[in-house]
Amino acid sequence: MAITLKRQRPTTTIVASDASTDALAVAGLNCKALGAAVTLVPSDLYDGLADWRGWADLITANPPYITTEDMAALPVDVREFEPHLALAAGDDGLTVIRRIVAGAPPMLNPAGGILALEVGAGQAPAVARLLADAGFTDLEVDRDYAGHDRILSARYRP
Repeated sequence: MAITLKRQRPTTTIVASDASTDALAVAGLNCKALGAAVTLVPSDLYDGLADWRGWADLITANPPYITTEDMAALPVDVREFEPHLALAAGDDGLTVIRRIVAGAPPMLNPAGGILALEVGAGQAPAVARLLADAGFTDLEVDRDYAGHDRILSARYRP
């Protein structure tokens, strides 16, 4: 997502983080190959991003959202070869999303910033509640090609 954003908005500063150093290494190769100057930061969500507090106009994430039960039902080529860190998110699939929502407000621009998240099929109502409870407003929901509510974005103004 970070590379696509940078290519679409070349003058915008883009910071991307990941807990996986392997994922960041691949992202670095992709940035170089595609000519996208993205700042890559090793970080478990916001832990390594203290220098960027209050700076972001947009935080976007495709976090893990697969439930413990659904992990077992994934196709073998996904379940056995994709890193579980990138897929699994606890019994309800919202473990990482809760952390993203809770940690976003201090990271966002105090003039108002947007948090946009991909969520699992059927998770939109629960994530909408998390966003509202954290003080986010102006919720927008976009559907995927199958008609599932899949992308939630909301604004935070302190």
